Amino acid sequence: MTTATRKIGTNKGKYRLWIEGDILLTNGFPHKAPWILEQTPQGICLSRVWPNADQKKTDSGIRIRRVAGTANRPIIDVTGKALDALRDANGIMPDSVTLSFIGGHSCYITTNSEQKDIAA
Repeated sequence: MTTATRKIGTNKGKYRLWIEGDILLTNGFPHKAPWILEQTPQGICLSRVWPNADQKKTDSGIRIRRVAGTANRPIIDVTGKALDALRDANGIMPDSVTLSFIGGHSCYITTNSEQKDIAA
């Protein structure tokens, strides 16, 4: 498992999590790779998927996204409501999150206090 910490920033008044570079390449998220975002009780899970060529959603209706950027610098940009699962009980967004890449196909995004629940 590879772990890293990233700050939550803002863009145009909305929260933003920007993940880029080697951490994506070495953990199964190359440029143009399809992936989905799911909110979980612990936070957010980004998962690689292998859709049909023209498929826009999974069979369960989740939108399929693609890793942006370039072959040498892939980028995953998560913004707005997609980050709401990271808010605490008072609705406050954390300053930073922990990324836990598991098995070359999943990335769990949690607040630092929840990271132990995912890794267990």
